[in-house]
Amino acid sequence: MTLSQEKLGRLRAFLGALPAGVAARLAAAVEADSQIKASGLPHAVILEALRPKLAVVNGGSAHDVPTEAELVISELDQLADAAGFRLRDDHANLVEVVGLLLERAPHEIAKAMPARARGSFAAIRLPDLSRPVSPEFVETAARYARLMAACRTDSRVASLAAELADASRHVLSALRSYAADMVREKRASVPSRAELVDAQFSTTMALVTILFGKSEAEALRRRAQTVEAYAS
Repeated sequence: MTLSQEKLGRLRAFLGALPAGVAARLAAAVEADSQIKASGLPHAVILEALRPKLAVVNGGSAHDVPTEAELVISELDQLADAAGFRLRDDHANLVEVVGLLLERAPHEIAKAMPARARGSFAAIRLPDLSRPVSPEFVETAARYARLMAACRTDSRVASLAAELADASRHVLSALRSYAADMVREKRASVPSRAELVDAQFSTTMALVTILFGKSEAEALRRRAQTVEAYAS
């Protein structure tokens, strides 16, 4: 993706003004997107602009993008606090709070994929492309995605396997549906919405990668590339 010098300057200024925590989450999402060879974002430019902020998070090192596991560990307390749950230093409370967060996860992740209701009794849901998605919604969705991914291997919450499986089914269905919506938008080729559609598709692919791995994301991306080639 090629940007003019003016757009590069504006992008760097915007990224440089982000809080350190937001910058770290964005870097992790962009890194995940780049690993599946996405072409819709200037990955190198974004990551380079975020390096000074990453130094704050990494204790002086500006070169390491925080891993998903590190972010989940550090964010669990923040997720609980934002949801109004109290996280205490005992195992029973940890399991209870994570269980409550898993119940919220599909709803919180869906906020990064806004839709509007249409038809009789609002039975039809269509993607809302009237405005860019709030970065806070994207950040929160990524946090919940990383939490769900960590729960698969954290023995402390092994008893929540059924809750995790239920949340995963709902989220995967929503992500696949939204990705299909974005593919249809790409096929429509509306110039005024192209940039927003690309951004939303990249966000969806990053969430799919965190939650369900590269193979699932690559399958969805190949379908989108086929549609784009057909549309052109």
